[in-house]
Formats: sequence, C-alpha cells, structure tokens
Amino acid sequence: MLKFKDVAAKIPLDEVEPASEIVKRFCTGAMSYGSISLETHTTLAIAMNKIGGKSNTGEGGEQPSRMKPYADGSMNLERSAIKQVASGRFGVTSYYLTNADELQIKMAQGAKPGEGGELPGHKVIGDIAVTRNSTAGVGLISPPPHHDIYSIEDLAQLIHDLKNSNPGARISVKLVSEAGVGVIASGVVKGHADHVLISGHDGGTGASRWTGIKNAGLPWELGLAETHQTLVANDLRGRTVLQTDGQLKTGRDGPAQAQNLRDSLAAANSDIVVKIGLRKGSRSFDEARAAGFTEENGTLGDIWETVSGSDLLLFLISDAAQADNYEKVFSHMKPNSILGLSHGFLLGHLQTLGLDFPKNISVIAVCPKGMGPSVRRLYVQGKEINGAGINSSFAVHQDIDGRATDVALGWSVALGSPFTFATTLEQEYKSDIFGERGILLGAVHGIVESLFRRYTENGMSEELAYKNTVECITGIISKTISTKGMLAVYDALSEEGKKEFNAAYSASFYPCMDILYECYEDVACGSEIRSVVLAGRRFYEKEGLPAFPMGKIDQTRMWKVGEKVRAARPEGDLGPLHPFTAGVYVALMMAQIEVLRKKGHSYSEIINESVIESVDSLNPFMHARGVSFMVDNCSTTARLGSRKWAPRFDYILTQQAFVAVDKKSPINQDLLSNFLSDPVHGAIDVCAQLRPTVDISVPPDADFVRPELRQSSN
Repeated sequence: MLKFKDVAAKIPLDEVEPASEIVKRFCTGAMSYGSISLETHTTLAIAMNKIGGKSNTGEGGEQPSRMKPYADGSMNLERSAIKQVASGRFGVTSYYLTNADELQIKMAQGAKPGEGGELPGHKVIGDIAVTRNSTAGVGLISPPPHHDIYSIEDLAQLIHDLKNSNPGARISVKLVSEAGVGVIASGVVKGHADHVLISGHDGGTGASRWTGIKNAGLPWELGLAETHQTLVANDLRGRTVLQTDGQLKTGRDGPAQAQNLRDSLAAANSDIVVKIGLRKGSRSFDEARAAGFTEENGTLGDIWETVSGSDLLLFLISDAAQADNYEKVFSHMKPNSILGLSHGFLLGHLQTLGLDFPKNISVIAVCPKGMGPSVRRLYVQGKEINGAGINSSFAVHQDIDGRATDVALGWSVALGSPFTFATTLEQEYKSDIFGERGILLGAVHGIVESLFRRYTENGMSEELAYKNTVECITGIISKTISTKGMLAVYDALSEEGKKEFNAAYSASFYPCMDILYECYEDVACGSEIRSVVLAGRRFYEKEGLPAFPMGKIDQTRMWKVGEKVRAARPEGDLGPLHPFTAGVYVALMMAQIEVLRKKGHSYSEIINESVIESVDSLNPFMHARGVSFMVDNCSTTARLGSRKWAPRFDYILTQQAFVAVDKKSPINQDLLSNFLSDPVHGAIDVCAQLRPTVDISVPPDADFVRPELRQSSN
C-alpha cells in the first residue's frame, strides 16, 4: 500500500546532519510507570537525556525524586522531558507540570483507539499507586475523550491552562491515525497547540489488553499524510510541528534457516548475515556451497565459530544430536543472544533431566507446519503467487530483553509463512511428537497395513486392496478433507456406504483413542523423548555392541504392490472412496483431535497437527511416493516413532475393532452423533480459509531420499 519514492537527485553528504544532531529528535513511546517497570522507565529517560532526545512519562506520573536536580544544579538524568496528561490525570501535580520541556495532552492512542489507557488493579501496587495518586489494588482507566473535553473549545482551554502552568514548555496534542484526523488536527492547531503527534497503530505495553491492540488503528503514514495535507489546505502547517509515533524496531533477526532467510534479508537490503555452521569435514559443506553459502563470503563456517558469533542461533540439527550437543552449544552462545528452534524437542529433553535453558539467552521457536523441503519450494513459489508458503506456529519460551516476539515473528515472515499462530514450546513439542506417532505417520502406517491384510484375507486382490487403503486415504479422502472438510467425506457416501462407514467408525474410535492417549502420556512424561535419545545412541558401536541403524520397510509385499499400483496409475487419479477405510481413518483423526482437545491444546494447533499437516502436506506426498518411502525418509524422531507405534495401531484394530465389526456389535450412535455435530468442523473451515494458495506437499520428483539411504536399493 505504501512504498518509498525513489528520486534521481541524491542529497549531498555535506547537507546531511551528523548523527549527533539527528538523535536529538529521538523520542520514546509514552509508556507509563506501572505498564513497564521502574528500571525500564528510568533507563529510557537516562538514555534519551544522554543523547539529547526526549523520553515520555506516559500517563502514570513520575516520582518527584527523579525530577529533582543534582547537587551541582545539573538536570537529573532520570527526568523525563515529556510529561503526559491524560483524561485520568494520574500523577498530574503542579510539580510534575513545571518539570517538563513538553506537556503532551493524550487525546487517544493509536495502538488502541477508542479505549484510552488502562492499568489493571493487580498492577496498581506500592510506589506505582503513590506516583499515580491513586489507591493500591484499584484498576485505573482514562477513557477518551477527557471528561472535561467535549469540544475544540474545551481542548483549547486545556492547552491555555497548561501553557500558564509551564510557560516554557511546548504543548503537544496526541491524536490517532484514523480517517478524519486532519480535521481534528486543524482544530488543535487553531487552539494554539505547538506540536501535534499522530499516533500509529503499532504499539502496546503491559497496560494494553490484547482486544485493544489487535486490528486497531491505522499506520502512522496514512494519518501523517492526511494531517499534513489538511493543514496545508487551511494555511495552518507553518503554525505547528508534526510528529508520528509507532514502533521503530531493530532486527538482529540473524542466522540461518538458510536460503529463505538469506533471500528475505537480501530483498529487504538488510546487512544481516545468514551463516551456516557445520562440523569440520561434514559432507553437508558441498550442499551448502551449491546453495550459495561459502567460506569466502562469510556465510559458511565451522559450527562452533558460528555459534559463538551469532546474535540469533537457529539450532536446526536432529533431535538426538541436539540432546548430545546442547551443553557445548549453550557454553559457546553469546550472552543476550537468541536460541531459535524449529520444534520443542530440546525443551522436552531438558525437562526429563530436570534442567532448563541458560538464563542469559532468549529462547524462541518457529515451527513450519509442513515437510522441510516444502518450506523452500513454496518460498520460491511465493515470489510469483501471493499466499504461497507454509503456515507456522511460534513460541516465546524465554525473553530476557523484550525482543523475542518480534524476532520470532520476523523469522516466520522471512521463512515465507502466510499465517503464524501462537503456541508454547511445551505444547508444541507435545503435539508435534505425538502427532507424528499418530495420524501424521505412525497411525496411518499402522491402519493401512491392518486394512490391507484384512481386505486380502477376505478375498480382495492385492492391487485393489492397496487402492482401497493407501490410495484411498492419501488420495480422495485427503483431497476431500483438505477442500471441503471431514463431513464431506461422509456426505459423499451412498446410504449403504454410510452404514459401512458407521460400523467402522464406531468400532475404531475408542481403540484408536486408547493408543493415542497412551502415546500422548508417554510424550508428556518424557518417556518417548528418552526413547529417541537412546535409540540415536544405538546407531553407533558402543560398549562392545555393534551399531544398529534403522533399516528400511519398503521390501515387504504390500509396498511392492504399491510400486506397481503407482506405476500404472493414471495422472491425477485419487483412488476410490472406500467407506470402511474412510470410517477407520476419520475415527483416527477425530480420536486424535479429542485427545489434544482434552489436553488443553488450542484449535489452531489441533487442526494443524491433526488435519492440515496430514491432508495438505504428508498424505499427498505419500500418495506420490508411498507410505513406506515417508517412513524411511522423514526425520529420525518420526521414523523411530512410526516403527514403534504403527504396530500398536495395526494390532489393536485387528484384535478389537475389526472383531467387533465382524461380530456385528451394536453401533455407538452417540459417537456418530457427536462426530456429525462436533464444533471442530467449524474450526477446520476457518483454518481452511487460512490455507496457502498452493498445495504444500513436495512434488513427487523432489529429491527427498535421506543421504545415508541414497546408495541402497528401493
């Protein structure tokens, strides 16, 4: 909507003010004592006074001791140059007014226009209450407009009174960047205000409610443009000074989710360097160089040198390697740097050991909800197609300096995520590790093995059995859920098909939930995480025992049949919609949703981990390459989980669910009724609206084979 205008003529350097003069125009945001700590409030004042800028008290007053000059008569560096007067008049005294270079009338603020200021009662304590001349424990609200201002004449009177209280102070009026602000500003200037501040929509401190700062206000650029043009049109521009606020943020968004971050930063003309750190002798050096990272340009180097020099360290190695190397990584990180994770496994590992992250670093996570290779492919595609990309979750686990949320969101944007939703690091690792053992991989592996065996034992040909299991789930069922939701799968069936679906759903729901519940508990208590760490150590010789790396599963009969089916499949064929398979798969999906819901996860996380990542990312890829290919080539943690939990789903369906169907056990009508009316369907519809504009699965010809398997046969 807004862009910089390039001009051919460049300003001569000798006409540019030196930095020492430019910083004198710097002003802090109006953040009151109470919404931020005393330490922060005074530090901002000291910093501005030292560079010649101005700090703003906000509407919470200022301690008299901070306004008292030093013994030698010099100004107290803790004194704020700008004293704010809001409708609540909190902390406003004659001493407060006379100790200001500028008195600012806060009519409203851009971050939450129409709501005014508010400090919840639990924050109105001790010296905060004293400084505000209020009662401890009582919430403070200063709603707009001021209770004594109902016209421009009333505002002019307040301007007049403030000029008389401190004739040497500049009088400022803070307005909101909204449509029509130019007319209001004209009245303010006619009321003899010396200064007009147009407040932009960015902002919000500890006094701001989320409902007040979300989707509120307009960018400062729009308000400034309207105000300037209106003042010029009314011959008032020369009578006042215009200023804007809104957050000016710094980035140290730094190193390295590799190419996406590098390209995003380059597109923004940022001087931030994205550098990949690798072990000396790693075979990944060649791949990094092929992608444009080199030692010569400072974007590729030794892992420990990279860790030591990073402001933002993205710790993107295998879970088992994180468990083995975290202590050394922590010891090499700079104080006040940021550790970035792509999921929360390391937190889970530390919790099992009774440990935590170092207290001198911030810890964030940005977790793309799709396969790793998709992140790059869709980023490139997003340069041509608006909305292409993979949605991500983000978490701020530890924030030591207030920058963590901004850096996490900047990272997500730089990765190309169209939408980013909030979670916690603990909730993320629980849902993620659980999900890949469930419907994302382990459970779907188990149920197709079980169904394939059932169908062939009942006389179905192997090719048709494969189509009615793997092809059905990864093709037509996934496509239908992705575009129309789970209910559309049910609605697409004939009346006889619905009866078969009902029997399968009723018999499968609780057996699936039984295994899912156990799996979640194992993840939450740390058992599953310990299992991953120990398995990773068995990949290598130790204690006189041989190495036991993971083998492949794709040589069994079912997966050989799959090769034939895929080879003969017409392009675009999504397979048949088999009602029994649909009933089992949808029961599994609903059971996983219910477990996550009962465990307190948000719908955004539930839908992404149980539905979207399945039907939009993993299943389409498995449709192209086979379930066995995914089981053999995904992350080590997921591969281990699938091998461990897939047989559990296979056996419980065979031993309980299918037996119940064959015995014609009564169908649980309450289960079916709950499925048809479950509110999750509405949540899925909302998430579908946030779906990327292109498919997020990796194309079938992508090189997705794990390096250690490239020399082995398929």
